Amino acid sequence: TTTTVRMTDHALSSPANLTVLLLFVGVSIGVGVWASLGAGKSSTSYFLAGKDSNVIVTAVSLISGITSGVSFLGIPGYTFHNGVAMYAFVLSYVFVIPFVWFVCIPFFARKELNIATAYEYLEARFSKPVRTLAAITFLVRVVLYMGFVLYAPGIALQAIAGWEVYKTVLVCGIVATLYTCKGGMKSVIWTDFLASLAMLFGIFYAMTEAIIGKRGHDNIFIVGEKNDRIWSHDFFKGNLFEPVNFWAMFIGFTFNCAGQIGTDQIAVQRYLTTPSIRSAQISAAGGGLLNCFVTILLVTLGLSIFAYYKTNDITPDVESDKIFAYFFAKDLHEGVSGLLVAALFATTMSVYAGGLNAASTCLIVDILQSHKLWGMHEADNKRVVYVSRVATVCFGLASIAMAIAAQWLGQSISLITSAAQALCNAPVFGIFLLGMLFSNTQSRDVLIGYTISLAFIVYCLAASFSCPEAANNAGSKSNITHIPKACDGGLYAGRISEWWYAAAGSILCVLVGLISSSCNGKANPRKIAGLTWSSRQEKCLYHSSQPRQDDPKSHRGKTKDETLEPLLGSVQSA
Repeated sequence: TTTTVRMTDHALSSPANLTVLLLFVGVSIGVGVWASLGAGKSSTSYFLAGKDSNVIVTAVSLISGITSGVSFLGIPGYTFHNGVAMYAFVLSYVFVIPFVWFVCIPFFARKELNIATAYEYLEARFSKPVRTLAAITFLVRVVLYMGFVLYAPGIALQAIAGWEVYKTVLVCGIVATLYTCKGGMKSVIWTDFLASLAMLFGIFYAMTEAIIGKRGHDNIFIVGEKNDRIWSHDFFKGNLFEPVNFWAMFIGFTFNCAGQIGTDQIAVQRYLTTPSIRSAQISAAGGGLLNCFVTILLVTLGLSIFAYYKTNDITPDVESDKIFAYFFAKDLHEGVSGLLVAALFATTMSVYAGGLNAASTCLIVDILQSHKLWGMHEADNKRVVYVSRVATVCFGLASIAMAIAAQWLGQSISLITSAAQALCNAPVFGIFLLGMLFSNTQSRDVLIGYTISLAFIVYCLAASFSCPEAANNAGSKSNITHIPKACDGGLYAGRISEWWYAAAGSILCVLVGLISSSCNGKANPRKIAGLTWSSRQEKCLYHSSQPRQDDPKSHRGKTKDETLEPLLGSVQSA
C-alpha cells in the first residue's frame, strides 16, 4: 500500500533549525565584512577584488555563483519526476571548458585591453553601440533573473515551513545587498566560497540519508530503471518538440553554458579578479569541472530521493520543484534540515550578490564611463565607488520588488524566467562568437544578427505562451482540452523544446551575421589585431595609449591600485 504524505506541519520552524539558519546567516555576514576590510578603497579593488584573488577560492566560488537556489531545488525535483535526463548536461562541459579556456579568456584577460567588463571587448572589436546594446541586455536580464532567484526558494519555504514569500525574499535580498554594497567583489567571492562548501555538504548528507533509508537490495539506478527514471531508447531520438530529449538538452545546454561561463559578465568578472591569463583559465576550468560535479550530485540526489520514497511506499503530495525541500524538511534530522535551508539561502544570495556586483560594474563602466555621463569618466576612486554602491542598492531594490511582484504571476513565472534568459543570452553570445571567431564581421552585421535572433526567440515564446502543449517547461505536460488553430499554423515551428532556444538563437545570430558580412571587403588587419581567433597571436593595438600593467616605467610613483585604474577608464580608440 502506498501512503500519500501531505505537507501539514512545518518541521523547519523548530528551534534547532532556526538556530542553525540564523548562525549561518550571521557567519555569512561576518565573512562578507571581513572580506570587505581594505576593499572598496579604489574602483579596481571594489570591482575586481584587487586582481589578486586566490585561484582555488575563485573556482570554488563559481559553484554557488552559478548554481542558484533554482537549480539547487529544481534539478533534484526534475530528476524525481522525469528521470536522469540531466546527466546529458555533464557531456556539455567536455566542449564548454576548452572553449572558455582557449577562446574566451585569452581575449578578456589581455593586458593591452585593460578591460573590467566582458562588453568592453565588443567595443574594441566592433563599436560602442554594440557594446552598449550588449550591456543594456545584460542589465535587463540581471533584474529579471535575480528577481526569480529570490522568489523561487521563497515558494518552497512557504509550502514546507509556512514562511511568507516576502520574508524569505527580504532576508536574502537585504543581507546580500548589504555585504555586496560594503565589500564589492571580494566579499562576493568569499561568501560564495562559504556558500559552496555548505551546499556540497548538504547535498552529500542528504544523498547519504536517502540511500541509507532506502529499503530493499536494489541500488538507486535499478529502482530508477524499474520505474522509467533511466534513459530510454526514445530519449536519444532527435525530436525537436520533445522536451525530455538528449540532443535538445545536450546541444541546448552546451550553448547556454558556454554563454553563461564564457561571455556573461557575472562569470567574466570573476576571471578578471585573478592576476594572470593562466590563473583565470585555471579558475574557469576548475569552476566548470566543479559545477559539472555538482550537476552529477544533484541528479543523483534526485534519483536517490525517488528510490527512498518508492521503496518505502510513500508518495509525497508536492510539486516537482519542492521535492528536495520536502525531503530535508520531513525526513532529515533537526539541525541538518536547518543547514540545508541555510545552503538554499546561501546559493540564492551567492547568485544574487554576484549579479548585483556585475550589474553595478556594467552600469558604471559600460554605460556611465563609456558615454561620459555624470562626469564618471573623470571621477576619482571615491566617487566611482560611491556611485557603484548606490547602483548596487538600486539594482537590489529592483530585484527584490520583482521577486515580491512575481507571486502574482502564478505558475508562468518559470516560463517567464526561461524567456528572459533566452531573450538575453542567446543573441549576445552570438555577437561574441561573431567577434572572436570571424574576422570580416562588422558592427552592422552583428546588429542585424542580434535583431533576427531576438525576433526568432520572441516568436518561439509566443508559441510557448499560446500553445498549451508547448508550455511544458521542465517536461511537465499539461492536459490538452483545446488547441488554438495558430498552434498548427503560423506558430507551429515555434513549438520547439525550450532547451533549443539558446542554441537556435545563437546559431541564427551567427548565420545572419555571416551572410550580412559576405558583402564586406577584407577587414583592416590593424583594427582586428589580437581581437579575433586568426589574429590572436598579434599584438592588440586597441588601448595602446593606456599604460601597460607589465611595463615597469608606467608603475613609477604609482600604487598598485593606481596602476590598474586604466581598467576602469573610458574606452579610447588606438
